[in-house]
Amino acid sequence: MKTLFMSHRLCEQHEMGAGHPESPARLRAIHKMVEGEDWCGALQPMQAPLLDASDLTGVHPRHHVAAILERKPEEGLIYLDGDTAIIGADGDDDAGLQ
Repeated sequence: MKTLFMSHRLCEQHEMGAGHPESPARLRAIHKMVEGEDWCGALQPMQAPLLDASDLTGVHPRHHVAAILERKPEEGLIYLDGDTAIIGADGDDDAGLQ
């Protein structure tokens, strides 16, 4: 049995603000470790596809997805709560959907 490792290099641009545990540096370190090991065929790498709202509503209520997408700023970063941020079109527009 293989373990799927799904990611995309665009996600390395997904900057969530200072101090957030999910950072480009952390993801780069994970990619480096995964690419530097011989997984003996146990790891199946796959490039993550770009999602759209219909993909998200398969795992989240439609009203929840709509509310988040409606709050996306034109620029900068806004926090939905203490741990969840949305980046505007001036940032990594697609990294959050990758």
